[in-house]
Amino acid sequence: MNFKKNKTLISIVAVIISIVLIGGGYLFVKKACVEDIKEKYKEEIEALKEIADFEKIDCNPFTRSVEVNNIKAKDGSFSVKTLTLSNYKEDKELKVPISLSMKFKGIKTKNEGKVYKGDINIFYNLDLKNEKLKLDTDVHIKNEGIYKISFLLGNVSKDKIKILNNIAKKSKNLDNQNINENLDFIMALGSMNIEKVYFEIKDEGLVNKVLKNMADKKGLTVDDIRREVIVDINRALMDENLSEGDKKLFTVFKELLEGKRKKMAFTIVRREGTDTSIMKILTLMTLSPEPLQELKKMFNIEVD
Repeated sequence: MNFKKNKTLISIVAVIISIVLIGGGYLFVKKACVEDIKEKYKEEIEALKEIADFEKIDCNPFTRSVEVNNIKAKDGSFSVKTLTLSNYKEDKELKVPISLSMKFKGIKTKNEGKVYKGDINIFYNLDLKNEKLKLDTDVHIKNEGIYKISFLLGNVSKDKIKILNNIAKKSKNLDNQNINENLDFIMALGSMNIEKVYFEIKDEGLVNKVLKNMADKKGLTVDDIRREVIVDINRALMDENLSEGDKKLFTVFKELLEGKRKKMAFTIVRREGTDTSIMKILTLMTLSPEPLQELKKMFNIEVD
């Protein structure tokens, strides 16, 4: 007997058996994972079925990520190749998500006869200890550009989350809504503060599209419109009362128009000791004759 040869054969068989066992176990666990997801999110899945058709729901039992394939709106307004949900964590006391990642790949939608294609990534994180909520959105539109928008909200207490969560559950049944609950919802959401907003754009054709639309309306060329806008910016930069932040913002925007840069980014940060509640900002935007001037008193602009 060739012991070395038989030992090699035994090792190969052992590996094959391991693969079969692990693979079979994985498939069993995966099936249980899918069934668990379908049961846990039964209402959400039924709501999705009302507006769209989809091929299947898949689940990775190790990462607990969920994937929905080939979503197509019943009215034909949009389609999504894959929707992936991951990094899901839930607060055991409140029964609300404290973190969640959503990736929409292969989005196709129509607006005013035009077809737009792209991807969207969304990351949500709720820090109940420090009463902060962060929402990051990354949008890539084909032949236009990449947009990144991040919001940081403060004063997001457990009590407010409880109110919003309870009303959200009741809102599924319109008969349960009443004026007091609507007021509670408005007060809870309105008292949250906007701490920081980050905006970034990477141009991949958007600037020329915007300029072309403006040119078409005026019967001019794209270069004519570009020159007009740059002249207006240069005139604004000569204003002695213009803040340093605004000067830098205008300068960066001008460079974007001139093609000297492809990316523009800035951060709006709450001034220390300033009331930047959502309710106050909405009130200013609605009632103030000069809302932008009022907002400048509340926030600093930092241009990257």
